[in-house]
Amino acid sequence: MADIFDMADTWNAGATTFTAIKMNVTDTASAAASLLMDLQVGGTSRFQVGKGAGAYFQSNIAEIRNSTTAQSLRVYNTFTDASNYERAIIQYSSNVLEIGHQVAGTGTAGRQIVFVAGGNTLSSSWHWRESAAGAATFTRMTLTNETAPKLKLRQSGIFGWTSSTSSADGALATGVVATTAGVVRFCATSETVGSAAEFIEQTAPTAPATNGVRIYAEDNGAGKTRLMALFATGAAQQIAIEP
Repeated sequence: MADIFDMADTWNAGATTFTAIKMNVTDTASAAASLLMDLQVGGTSRFQVGKGAGAYFQSNIAEIRNSTTAQSLRVYNTFTDASNYERAIIQYSSNVLEIGHQVAGTGTAGRQIVFVAGGNTLSSSWHWRESAAGAATFTRMTLTNETAPKLKLRQSGIFGWTSSTSSADGALATGVVATTAGVVRFCATSETVGSAAEFIEQTAPTAPATNGVRIYAEDNGAGKTRLMALFATGAAQQIAIEP
């Protein structure tokens, strides 16, 4: 028999909410693994729906696809209706993978996104927040290779190397670079102790955009290191040369 069930229906009333297939189970006692649906091929499950409203794909891969149409996965924190909600999204938009938080209507913007490992939320150094205006901001972020030092980025406009994953904005360690009103400051052991910038010899970079200048070090052709400034016109000016 080609078709065990081959059903047809006609929906022809715009004011009526139709349901094609409905199963209403009265669950007075059942195992937690009980299924509302279990579709199999050759005795092996391919798609299951648990009684807790979970959908399970049995090929070890969950896929959402529709030819070349970009898809979206939405997990809701709150939902009143299609105009009032908070949700997390993983989706493609204009060929860009987006992971984030969306709100509409009464939904609250500014929810944190945190990373969790081993069942534990990682340090508060690892989180960012969507502002009420929709701009992406972060309180602080630490990038580490599990051995010191660590690169820290902060909302206060400070970034630098430190051996701590939770130090305050003003307590970064050796190698801190702070930015204030367009000024870059190099620090040795704190934000008030000066340090130095070091340039390694290289071939001349490409010219910067209009109104820009690039500083670099190069060999002068005779074994001497010289500090150069390259302008948008392509003209290079020697600033200093090794004695």
